[in-house]
Amino acid sequence: MGFSCTNLEVRIVDIGNYVDVLVWSQYFTVALAYTRRYYIVDISNKQIFQVYHGPENVRYGPTRVDLSEFIVSKRGIDRLAERSVHSIKGWLMRGLRVDPQTSDITINVIVSRATEGFYWELMSVQNSRVWRWYVENALQRGWPLAMVPFVHPKDPGVQMNMDDGEGPSAEVNETSVEEVNAREDGGVVAPVGIQPGGVADEGETVGAIVDEMEREDSDNERVEEEDSVRWEYKENKDIQGAIYTRAEDMKEAVKHFAVSLHREFWVAKSNRSQYEVGCVKEKDGCPWRVHAYKGKWKDYWTVSVVTKHTCFLPGVQKYHRNITCVFVASEMYAHVIDNLTYEPRSIIRHIEETYKYTISYAKAWRAKQKIIEMRFGTCEASYDNLPRLLGVIEERNPGSSYAVKKFPSIEHPGKSVLQRAFLALHACKMAFVNCRPVLYIDGTFLTGKCRGQILTAIGVDGNNQVLPLAFAFFESENTDSWYWFLKLVKTKIVGMRPNMCLIHDRHAGIL
Repeated sequence: MGFSCTNLEVRIVDIGNYVDVLVWSQYFTVALAYTRRYYIVDISNKQIFQVYHGPENVRYGPTRVDLSEFIVSKRGIDRLAERSVHSIKGWLMRGLRVDPQTSDITINVIVSRATEGFYWELMSVQNSRVWRWYVENALQRGWPLAMVPFVHPKDPGVQMNMDDGEGPSAEVNETSVEEVNAREDGGVVAPVGIQPGGVADEGETVGAIVDEMEREDSDNERVEEEDSVRWEYKENKDIQGAIYTRAEDMKEAVKHFAVSLHREFWVAKSNRSQYEVGCVKEKDGCPWRVHAYKGKWKDYWTVSVVTKHTCFLPGVQKYHRNITCVFVASEMYAHVIDNLTYEPRSIIRHIEETYKYTISYAKAWRAKQKIIEMRFGTCEASYDNLPRLLGVIEERNPGSSYAVKKFPSIEHPGKSVLQRAFLALHACKMAFVNCRPVLYIDGTFLTGKCRGQILTAIGVDGNNQVLPLAFAFFESENTDSWYWFLKLVKTKIVGMRPNMCLIHDRHAGIL
């Protein structure tokens, strides 16, 4: 079961009168009693940050940035991912007692962009979206929560609505950091020992000033969403400067960009650190190209060069060479997963309505198969996991029976190939004791990439209801496979029960 508490999604696994709670949080515990069961929820109210402040003498060592000359203070910040840069700057200014009328603060955080190991360096946080990107990656990748605020003279043309400090200090103000918290219901709690006067601190009971600060935050966010968000891609807009954490995402964005321009491209360069595409009409003089690279110590891709098309577009073409089955699978993933009966013709119609291009039926079919593999895995992987799955079923359902048969692989010495698998659940075996002494056996074909057959044994109760007893996967129906299956049915299900009636279709393998 799951529920949401203070914007944290909590997943609970019930194990009877006690449960295990799986959440990424700590420091705070809440106990809830419900129908004589207990649910323990850990909710982190604050994240502890290391604030490095003092002399601005930053040095770099072979593996990390050296901040040994700085003063370190540990302080907690609540609602970390919800805060804006404006709020963090105000928090630091009050803690360091920086005069906002004459000085400003530049926030730097410690990140690692190395592809192997760690190389810690400073990254400037210039807007709220960069801050949220840092918080998300720091929590996911285990980066240290640390920031280095640099105080510098303020530009006379920039005004900020902050409280007046009492002068610079080497210590972070304990009260302003730890005790100022806003209630979730929209009200505010004034910290003990601080009386609001003049310009309000964040969290004080001066409604008009708090509303003004919130309006300033929303105004800043609206401005940042336009030009400063380098990693947010939108169709029909230039992607130059965009940042992507994965090469697949970067290539997919380039494809969407080219399709939105109704132009085709060819891949000029593709390796671990560079990716470049050009217009297919390059021989006719079109200079259009898109170049992306991955820095030596970076873990993300940056689109650095995007030029303009000069080729003539006589009209929208019917086909597009870059709309591949992978592209279609990425576009149609949600539609197919929500409805597995989604037909290839519906995929063709969706692409025509969305991108004004036509794809073949075979490409739409391959895209659907690709989506199924993306969601459920490949046929080979499923068969590879089958013996382990049957073992877990037997372990979790005591009394169940399973068997597998393998043969050595000729192409890969030391490995084996799965030939047959059998399963009978304990509940079905116990139910068969109260059924009629009749067994129906039959087989059917398996369709798809991995061919084969499935054999089944079915019983009938006194109310003429069918009961599945056992099933098995085989390479084909033959005498050896039927003998192997019926032998397991006899030993695992029928046992010593006499006078059993066997009904079958007189297959040659049975006779």
